[in-house]
Amino acid sequence: MNDREFFLQVCGLTCFGGSAARRCGCESAVACRARQRPGFAEARQAAVRRFSRLLRLVVIAGLLSGCARPPDSYRVTISPELSPEQVGYVLGAEDSWMASVPVTWTNQVAPCDGQHLGQGEVCVRFGPTVGQDFGDTIPEQQWGRPGWGGDVRLRRDLDLADGLFRVTVAHELGHAMGLPHLRAGTLMAAHRQDAATDVTDLDAAAWEALR
Repeated sequence: MNDREFFLQVCGLTCFGGSAARRCGCESAVACRARQRPGFAEARQAAVRRFSRLLRLVVIAGLLSGCARPPDSYRVTISPELSPEQVGYVLGAEDSWMASVPVTWTNQVAPCDGQHLGQGEVCVRFGPTVGQDFGDTIPEQQWGRPGWGGDVRLRRDLDLADGLFRVTVAHELGHAMGLPHLRAGTLMAAHRQDAATDVTDLDAAAWEALR
């Protein structure tokens, strides 16, 4: 039996008659024959389920990206390894940001290792940094992507002179708030010798742009 004979016999003479014709959807003989093969329905259902899962993931990813805005407040845990003077510089770094953007900080002095941080949570501690950097920040991860908050690690030998400690912390807090390195003349400049000593209008504008 050829495809045409199969189509006429199983699917009916016209597109308007018989349940078989409606089931085949008035398709070609080849498509109609494929629908009658064993396992076709199961394979189609499996394909529909895979597509549905993929669609849900795409929708979720779109919602997450659309809602990916920096929070207005952060919870900061400062390691007790920092001296009272160093803690004061951390608070001063936070004040620099609060004076420029609408963000607030809630602080506590307690042990933290930078692990299992939630959105908007920051750990400030001594730890390894990249190369000769004064500080380093590992962003908090959310759904496999950088989120808001992070593990701020400072060099133990970071000099307190000339405000370097405060400026370094302010720079790293900027990274925890989602900011990348910016151009020279800003607090978020990539190189210390090119960086401002306080939050600039460009730093604030970059943070506002994330919102």
